[in-house]
Amino acid sequence: MIKSEFVEVGWSHRSKKYYQDKGYVFTSYGDIFIADVNDLSIGCNSEVIVKCDYCSQEFKTTYHKYNNYNKKYIDKDACENCKFIKSNEASRSKLRKNSFENIKINHNYTLVKIIDIDDQNKYGVYIILNTYNNKYYIGSTINLNARIINHVKELRENKHHSIHLQRSWNKYGGEYFIFGVLEYVENTDNLIEREQYWLDELKAYNDKYGYNICKKAYSCLGVKHGERPQEVKDKISKANKGRVREDVWGSKNSSSKLTEETVEEIKLRIHNGEFVQEVSKDYDVSSSIIYDIINRTTWKHVLPNLDLSNCKNLTPHAKLNEKEVLEIREKLLNGVNIKDLSKEYCISIETIRDIKSYRTWKSIKPLEEVI
Repeated sequence: MIKSEFVEVGWSHRSKKYYQDKGYVFTSYGDIFIADVNDLSIGCNSEVIVKCDYCSQEFKTTYHKYNNYNKKYIDKDACENCKFIKSNEASRSKLRKNSFENIKINHNYTLVKIIDIDDQNKYGVYIILNTYNNKYYIGSTINLNARIINHVKELRENKHHSIHLQRSWNKYGGEYFIFGVLEYVENTDNLIEREQYWLDELKAYNDKYGYNICKKAYSCLGVKHGERPQEVKDKISKANKGRVREDVWGSKNSSSKLTEETVEEIKLRIHNGEFVQEVSKDYDVSSSIIYDIINRTTWKHVLPNLDLSNCKNLTPHAKLNEKEVLEIREKLLNGVNIKDLSKEYCISIETIRDIKSYRTWKSIKPLEEVI
């Protein structure tokens, strides 16, 4: 349910006629006006306040999303934490099922119940069921509601750890998936045991039936990922002591196009003020390689004390040098067309405009401007 009565809307070419027909007076494009929420166009991206029909929490969304989020089967509004509940209801409606008791996992088992807000902080074994092909994912948790919210978030962001479940979600869509309880567990010590029971009983790790990757149930309770025991850290530290990191770049790289002699020539040319782009063309290497040589990332043992501060055009991906920029600005002063300059120097019109307005190459000025 939308709680907003009036919202701010901006005039645009697309919406001008629509709102004029509704009786609003046009001023100018980009101007903001106040519109009744009932007059908004379906594609309007203005922000509205909506009340969740499941937990009564108010949240913000765009009017466009409000109209388009999964209302084909269930005409209710859900906040971020309750979207999976709505997804469950949509799946049930799609299957024309009035109760989850009628939805079978296989010939022997049915769902206990749908997971909802009442399952906050409850322990249990859950199932994510694809109602299109009856395949499933099984897990256990100390908070059923929060765990399912996390699953849905990862699936929507295409980041779920189970690649099989993620691909299925992407293929069929979230409306085909139901989040249910297989079994409530009273003691956390029994969670892994009961999860293992259901994994084996339903063969969820078999690609024919389920989406689980691991055959063995495991728990992440109390585990800090990435933390190593101190004895392991000591062994690694001892093994690395005295080890010198070998430079795999430059002379150590067997596929390098350059030799020490050519690098020496390159450094001398840069020292004498030649442009990076010209040097890179002469040696048939990219300008980024020349840039690495200048910064002594590679070949630092060749002429290590040579001053390379005279380097010009250090930008590795620049298509122009100072001489060409000067020519462009002089031609612009003489009235040469921007499009013609773009074709002549093989660069975009936007690049020419940046040069003209001094957004780039600020230090290069034609003699006429200096005077």
